[in-house]
Formats: sequence, structure tokens, C-alpha cells
Amino acid sequence: MQAATDDMERMELDDKLPHYICLNCGSDDHEDVMCKKRLVDMEQRARAMKRYLGSCLGEASPDPPEDTPTPQRPERENNPPATPTPPPAPAPSKPAAGCKINWERGVPGDETPEYLHKVINVMFEISRPACDDAMCLILDIEPGKALPDREIADKLQAQWVIVMTGGETWEDQPFNMETARNEGMVVDETKKYEFIDMEVLCAQMQGRPAPAGKTLHRPATLPEFFKVVKEGKRLNLLDCTYAVLPWPRQLRPFFSHTLAHLTIITGDAWESIERTDHREEGWGLITSAGCFTEIHHDAGGRYTLIMQFKGRKFWWYLRPNKNTVQRLKTNPLPVLNEMKMYEKPEVMRALGDWFYIPVSAGIQVLQPNWWKHAVWTAEDSFTGGKLFDMGDWDRVEFCLLEEHRAGLTSTNAERVGWYSNGLNHASILPEDPPEEAISTDRLQALRRMVLNPCAHAPQRPTLEEGEYLQIGLYVAAKEHAHYERLLREGKSE
Repeated sequence: MQAATDDMERMELDDKLPHYICLNCGSDDHEDVMCKKRLVDMEQRARAMKRYLGSCLGEASPDPPEDTPTPQRPERENNPPATPTPPPAPAPSKPAAGCKINWERGVPGDETPEYLHKVINVMFEISRPACDDAMCLILDIEPGKALPDREIADKLQAQWVIVMTGGETWEDQPFNMETARNEGMVVDETKKYEFIDMEVLCAQMQGRPAPAGKTLHRPATLPEFFKVVKEGKRLNLLDCTYAVLPWPRQLRPFFSHTLAHLTIITGDAWESIERTDHREEGWGLITSAGCFTEIHHDAGGRYTLIMQFKGRKFWWYLRPNKNTVQRLKTNPLPVLNEMKMYEKPEVMRALGDWFYIPVSAGIQVLQPNWWKHAVWTAEDSFTGGKLFDMGDWDRVEFCLLEEHRAGLTSTNAERVGWYSNGLNHASILPEDPPEEAISTDRLQALRRMVLNPCAHAPQRPTLEEGEYLQIGLYVAAKEHAHYERLLREGKSE
């Protein structure tokens, strides 16, 4: 196979070769990316590719073994594939009683900067425990048993919050460099990360200048971090790629509902999946007690899986009312400022219903996209999680438009590969997707994002005339690069 591929690299293409070839169904009137036939098994696809390469090199196609069925070429008209009958929906899960969660409100102590005491007390004052949220599903994780993936997917896209108890914990391990190394969270101990210095953050929240010689982002290695934490410094690491983190066992069937899974099964994984998004997919947080992250949403309109391995945090989220949602879509900056008016709790209450989740070791949370939340770390913590899409491009668009207008006021991060992700999904859609595959609203939102990326790109600095927003882009371009090389060598297409 490799030899045939190498020969093709050196050969001159001529008009005798078919212009199109589908390695999915065997037809020569379209390319495989336009094929409406559902993906056949990979063995059949490999046989079709081998026959095609052999015909290009003038070799006789080998006869398939007698026990191997010969793939039949479809009729010329492209009939849409029959929609398979979906499996019956599982019975709705019974919500757990929540007895494994300690819903008591936390009390900030000496580990938390004095200014944050009032902020945290206000957050508790305006919020209720998530068990009082009618759209919060609490499930117990049973060893070796998957959770109801379809129910979770449906509820999550309907803006439910899913809380799971009984997950992985590291409570028997210390909060130190050895644990981070043993769990694969950090591999290179010499790499410098950017930590949020809570002393500087508190000064900014109060409108005061930063302490002399200090900046909000403090570069340090992990060994340096654990050393200063012992000395009483409060630092928060928010950008730690945790690529080795797998989906937890009870949620592996749920992965089939994500956009990444759709991309993988529809196209070739190596050419369709955006690299930057995969780098950010698994994330880790290493946080000393007393840290606080103000209200924000996770960048780029992605859903979030939070897995608390060690320590204890409090996770506040806002379920906005209709008026707040409409204001976020039209003029988000005033709303974002109102979410942080700790001096006027009544203003914060007017935005909607606030809830909190005590996230201790073993608790996992599935959070909807475009979801405003704040976090207080009550104990030294190791946290990991996943960022993922579910194909609801209408909500992703609202999120990106807000980031375009509000910049870092909305989020403390940036999704570099958002455009590639949408473009790759658009490239694998059939010409006439079934109604159940993607709704009209989502399809129109995806179209607007792909055709007008600058209107959706997160706005960071103020641009001068003639300057342009930068958009991270990765698309499968192997074939294009191949033909570019042929043209440079003076060969015909």
C-alpha cells in the first residue's frame, strides 16, 4: 500500500484518471466527502482504496477472497440514506437523595484574603443550594456501570446542571509536586505556568493599584508554586493542559453525543479534528486555598465536565431570567458588571436565580455552555475536566458574539480554535442533512459563523485602522498541499 502511494507521489496525473472517486461507496461521480451513504466498514473502504490506487498505476485489481462480499456500486442518483431506528430511550433516572453532598455553606477563614470574605458571604447570601434547582439532576456513580447517556445529553442541552457523586478522588495523596507528577497532570517540572496572584486580583477588584513589583499573572514552575504555597502565598493555576485525562468510565457512552465523536465517525480523525481544540479538551487546575474566580463563562461556548480530585470548592452558577438573556445578546457589558456588584446584592438577585454546588473530592459536574459561574477554593485543590461541544451552534454563536463585544470581561480565557471547529463540522455535513441531524436554527448559526468569522472573533485589544483580528485556523489540507507541490514541480493537475 505504501509503495503504491509513493509511486503516485511521483507520477504525472493525466486526463485518464477519474476526476472524482469516492472511497466510501466506490462510485466515481463524487468524492467521499460528498457521499450521502453512511460510512461503510473500514475493511471495505480499504479495499476500495487499494483498487483505485492499483487502477491508477495500471495494475490489475486483485480478486477479493471468495468469502468476502464484493461491494456493490450504488445507482447514479444519490438517494438519501435511510434513517436508522433509534434505540428506545432509557427509563428516566431517579435523582439521588444528595446525602453524599454536604450542602452547608462555607465560611471563609484565614486562608482567604480579607476582602474576599465579604464577596463570598454575598455570594452565599444571594444563592441557594443546587439541590433546590428544579433543573439540577443529581446522580450516584456506581462502579462499572454507565450513567444514562441519552438522558444526560438531552437535559444538558436543555440547560440542566448534572451533579454526580462517587467519582475518582485523590484525597489519600498530599497536595504537592509528587501527586501532580504521579497523576500525569504535570510532566515537565521546568515549564513555567502563569498563576493568578490573589493579592493583585483583590486589589483590582477594589479598584486599588497592584502592590509594588507585582502583576496579576505570576510566572512560576510547579515546584516553585508548591514552595510559595507553604509560605502562605495564594496562587491559582487556570491554564494547565491535562491531555492524558480520559472520560470517566460512567460517562464514556455519553461521549457519543459530543461533536468530537460526530467528527471522528463522519470523517477521517487525523484530517478533520482541529488540533488546538484537542489541546484544550482536557484541562487541569492546581489551586491553593483562598483563591476566587469571579463570574465568567468558559470561552467559546463549550460545555464543561468538572472533576474534583482533591480539596473542596464552591461553584456558583446563575440561571438567568429571560430579560437577562436578552440583554446579554444585545448589550452584554452592563449585565456583566451587574454580576459583580457585591455592594448591591439586590442588583445581582434581579438577574435570575443563583445556586451553589459544594464540590468536594469525588464530585463531578456537567455544566451547560454559555453558563456564568464563579468559584471559591476553600481547600488546596486538584481539579480536572473536559471541554466539549454538542453541536448547538446557536448558543455557541451567542457566546462568541458576547465575547466579541465584551472581550475578557466575559471570560478569563480564549478559545483559539473555535473557527476551525465550526468549519470542519460544516465540511462533513451532507448537502441535505436529515432534520434530526441539525436544526435549522443551528445550521443558520453555523453558516453565519463560517461565512463571517470576524464578527464572531473574540475582541481583545482595540484595533487601529488596517489591523485585523487573528483567527486560529486548522483544516485538513493534505490533498491541497499535494497538488501545490505538483504545480511547483511543473507537473499538470
